[in-house]
Amino acid sequence: MRTASVLRCPACASSGPVAYSGLRDGLYASQGSWQFRRCARCRTLWLDPQPVPEDIHLAYRRYHTHGGDDDASTQRVAHRLTTLLRSAYVDERYGYSTTRVPALVRKLLALSIRGWAGQRAEADVAVALTPAGDPVTMLDIGCGGGSAVAFARSLGWDAAGIDPDPDAVATARRRGIRADVGELEAQGYPTGKFDLIVMNHVIEHVHDPQRLLQECRRILAVGGRVLITTPNVGSALHLRYREHWRGLEPPRHLRIYSVAGLASTLQGAGLTTGLLTTTARGAAYAAIGSRALRRGRAPDGLVASARERAVAEILQAGLAIRLRHDLHSGQEILALATA
Repeated sequence: MRTASVLRCPACASSGPVAYSGLRDGLYASQGSWQFRRCARCRTLWLDPQPVPEDIHLAYRRYHTHGGDDDASTQRVAHRLTTLLRSAYVDERYGYSTTRVPALVRKLLALSIRGWAGQRAEADVAVALTPAGDPVTMLDIGCGGGSAVAFARSLGWDAAGIDPDPDAVATARRRGIRADVGELEAQGYPTGKFDLIVMNHVIEHVHDPQRLLQECRRILAVGGRVLITTPNVGSALHLRYREHWRGLEPPRHLRIYSVAGLASTLQGAGLTTGLLTTTARGAAYAAIGSRALRRGRAPDGLVASARERAVAEILQAGLAIRLRHDLHSGQEILALATA
């Protein structure tokens, strides 16, 4: 895999020392040893050197992007249950009508999510913090197998996806979802086509995030929004697990943003930031993965023991409480910006 040196922070163009070196891909065993630099100004981490765009696909040969098609019956049941709970919460909080259950049952289901930090954050992101009302035309960049698009369609949105992985797009299309293959800039979408663009754990994989965000700005309608989630370099779990933190994921994660670094990137692309915070979303999954990496194992949340999952949920609940007084300690950054 060919690499190129990147000596300046991709978020603010400052320099910074090496923070981690000698890192290996503990997830999908791609070749190479990697290091991250830490920006002295905005604290963003970035991979230096990093795979060149022409070779980055080699790091994704074993990458799993087709979530939602697993045949395990226990996983299907769990997925249906969490989807029902999430839908009930979205209906109660944001005014949609997706669940066909009595009002009292819906309220009780929604109440269970309100006290479950991770699933509450998942639901808020799934609905893009958007109350029911005017129709929404949405594009999910990095849609994978199309689960997020399917949920958006259940809200009554005109939703479609795009992904560079043809296998992922084929999975989405088998579900009846409109999805295109390739990079965003190559699609030639009309100016002002979308009301909402979602990038869920995408921007950290992109070589030129400014160019991607500028294209998002072009194809957004006036006042349209882009929602971004990405690992947070200031995460309490990062501070706990350091080089074993699941959020690093070299060499696929080219940079791990700080809140300040992502704000600088959005501003540089001409977008106006309306919301920029961190959440506990994904913390339980990251805790399980980080513990496995620290033990020299490839993380797999699907085979984690009941005890490991319980400990991870407790950590996530604790992080949600910490966020009340430390707003930048969440596992993920959540940004909502307008064109």
